Amino acid sequence: MKVPKPGGVKKGWVRQFVVVCDFKLFLYELQATAPSVAVSQILDMRDPEFEVSSVRESDVIHANKKDVNCIFRVTTSLMDPPGVRHQCLMLADSESEKTKWVVALNELHRILKKNRLPDRTVFRCREVLDNTVGVIKNALSACLVDRDRLVVGTDDGLFCVDLDQDEICRIGDQKKIHQVEYLHDEQLMIALAGKQRQMRLIPVKALDQPDTEWIKVADTKGCIVFATGIMRPGAGGHQNHHGGASPGGLSAAAMVAGGGGGSYCLCVAVKRQVIIYEITRLKIRHKRLREVLLPAQAQSLDVFSEGRLCVGYQSGFTIYSLLGDQHPLCKFNDSGISNKFYLNCLLIPFCSIGPPRQPDARLPGLQPSGCPRSHRAGPRRVPPRL
Repeated sequence: MKVPKPGGVKKGWVRQFVVVCDFKLFLYELQATAPSVAVSQILDMRDPEFEVSSVRESDVIHANKKDVNCIFRVTTSLMDPPGVRHQCLMLADSESEKTKWVVALNELHRILKKNRLPDRTVFRCREVLDNTVGVIKNALSACLVDRDRLVVGTDDGLFCVDLDQDEICRIGDQKKIHQVEYLHDEQLMIALAGKQRQMRLIPVKALDQPDTEWIKVADTKGCIVFATGIMRPGAGGHQNHHGGASPGGLSAAAMVAGGGGGSYCLCVAVKRQVIIYEITRLKIRHKRLREVLLPAQAQSLDVFSEGRLCVGYQSGFTIYSLLGDQHPLCKFNDSGISNKFYLNCLLIPFCSIGPPRQPDARLPGLQPSGCPRSHRAGPRRVPPRL
């Protein structure tokens, strides 16, 4: 199947691999001769707005006229309440192939509605702002504070959006907010703010008390990126999908319930170093612990379980101990693959990465041809986990 390129139909079409499973359409990008392991798009038949239909020439004015009869459209929304409908165009190899897809998908959708299968949706999108809201012009980041409130960082400052009262109010001055996170257990918002890109710690009471002072974090001007997480796990600490802390990604129920434990940290990448701070209950709410010198400028940071910091570079990453009690683990490649391959896709189970295997730890079939057989037949030692 083919779908429009990012610039639309007028930019052409790109072939993708389509899988129908669990009443969903999974679209995969094709790389060389095999599909990608990452899903580029998911279209859910459980969506109340789901619809499959053919198109007219007026619907695809930039398409080649001979392709119009081979194009069909899948419409979804997954918004609560339904918002702008999302339309995905698909180009089949022939008109008969298109007809087969349209009939099959509509039949599956009919079966789904007839049998009233349970809705197992994990997340549902909710529209809280649109382009008619003039107060917030350009949102750069956002995080959830509790069930009814979220904060949005913009070019024009920090705003609190109250979903229950349908109100938007400014928090603090008009400094640009590049990135914002919230530590629920510490009742503390952390923001990368201003033209100088300096870190600010903002007590959550600032949402109700406008005169609350923002705390500057020294030596953080020119911050590239920052990350937060649990440095010393405590009883009942929240865990994310890496096994580490997830202060910015807690469910609303977990936020309301509170709890947690452990000592939180703030890691700030400045030039070619990362400065590690511990979040405290002192007046300034932070204490500088140590600095980590980097082999290259950091592009991304993430705090993993067991007190580990992962720093992503252009073509690799390094895992450091937050407390400096372990040797760093480096991984670089020469293929030019972006660090997103390592940190965003998370295809590598970091929790089980160990030191490189020595030659005597290889499988027998992978031994160099010149290696003596007696050496290859020896016992295999598995390196310890980091």
